[in-house]
Amino acid sequence: MSQMTFKDYIEFLLEIKMTERRAVINQIAAQCAVHYSTVYRWISGKSQPDKLKQEKIAAITGLSITELFQN
Repeated sequence: MSQMTFKDYIEFLLEIKMTERRAVINQIAAQCAVHYSTVYRWISGKSQPDKLKQEKIAAITGLSITELFQN
């Protein structure tokens, strides 16, 4: 798989199936103990999760923190 940011990953899920995308966003929100709207802010780049939450997201997605959260 090529380099993929967090936003790219979610957009990829959108191409597959909207319900799967929602499920992943809800899983990330639950694992990070945040509201799903916070996850959407991370996706849009309006804010970034802290390091611990980035590690949780990387574990969920199977992608590296570096790939997901490029600055």
